[in-house]
Amino acid sequence: KPLKGSNGISTPFNIVRARRAGQSFGKGHVYIVIGRHGLVNGAQPAKITNSHQKGHNMSQSLNRVMDALTAAGLGIVTIEMPSDTRTAQQAADAAGCDLDQIAKSIIFAGADSGKLYLFITAGGNQVDAGKASNLAGEPLGRADAHMVRATTGFAIGGVSPVGHVTPIRAFIDPRLHDFSLIYAAAGTPRHI
Repeated sequence: KPLKGSNGISTPFNIVRARRAGQSFGKGHVYIVIGRHGLVNGAQPAKITNSHQKGHNMSQSLNRVMDALTAAGLGIVTIEMPSDTRTAQQAADAAGCDLDQIAKSIIFAGADSGKLYLFITAGGNQVDAGKASNLAGEPLGRADAHMVRATTGFAIGGVSPVGHVTPIRAFIDPRLHDFSLIYAAAGTPRHI
């Protein structure tokens, strides 16, 4: 069923609680951590950036993600990995985590409305188009790259669950509830 939130940042972020630095995890909550200083399994970031370091040399997409995290009062940092994180497997390899700890953003377009829908799913899972259509209340089809970029502000391969230029309705894979820590794209092909 659709998940709803109330923090007003953006629809995808509304449905997910984010972990603040030092905060413990609560049972039944999903926490998307878009990078953090203490990486699991020895992943080696190329660069760690916090919201106080952002600036004109960083991509606008990464700045938007950091702005959304800062606006939510979160002490989360983004991590630039030494290699691409465009796919869930690349991100898992770079972060040194299980494939399903990667929260990948899959976007469909409504066949009737033309609206975009975000499905945040575990890295090893695929979205069932029939079930997704039932959740959205309309038939869904593939969203083209131009539409995704225009609506979210992100290119495919770096679509973050936060910081969209236009909030879109979002759903989350229950598989992500199995992990106390998950990683997501942070707006560029090399940031999580």
